[in-house]
Amino acid sequence: MIQVYTQDNCPACKVTERLLTQKQVQYEGINISHDAKAKQFLLDQGWKGTPVVNDNGNWFAGFRPDRLNEIARHQQRSMTR
Repeated sequence: MIQVYTQDNCPACKVTERLLTQKQVQYEGINISHDAKAKQFLLDQGWKGTPVVNDNGNWFAGFRPDRLNEIARHQQRSMTR
């Protein structure tokens, strides 16, 4: 499952989640403003901002509509098989 690390007051996080929801992509939202362990995990991995997306081991940061649309297409193809 896709994981999306977000934090409070993060416009890029909101549009990332909105796009995934509009595309009906199932994902787990993890808000590091309320999860100190998840925040430390990201820091330990070298991530300095949010959103951070984990697509089954393929990580990226920031609002990336190209990557998010790719995830949506892949998930839709998987569901139609």
